[in-house]
Amino acid sequence: MSRRIPAAWVRLARLKVGEPSQPVQVGTAQAVIGAGLLIAQAPFLISMPLPLGRALFAVSLLLLLTAAGAFPLLRH
Repeated sequence: MSRRIPAAWVRLARLKVGEPSQPVQVGTAQAVIGAGLLIAQAPFLISMPLPLGRALFAVSLLLLLTAAGAFPLLRH
């Protein structure tokens, strides 16, 4: 049995200029989802006026919708 790593595992992907790799795109979408969830919980953790809490909730929904829309747009 050989201990060499197959060449297909080591081969680097040839990306176009300005095109991020798929793990970077997925990680970015996951970070946006995490930020949206954190912002949605802020009004319950920190005392704040009702209009500010509603505004933060609206921002969190926009972040979650943006992240959900980013997943279908990922190139495979």
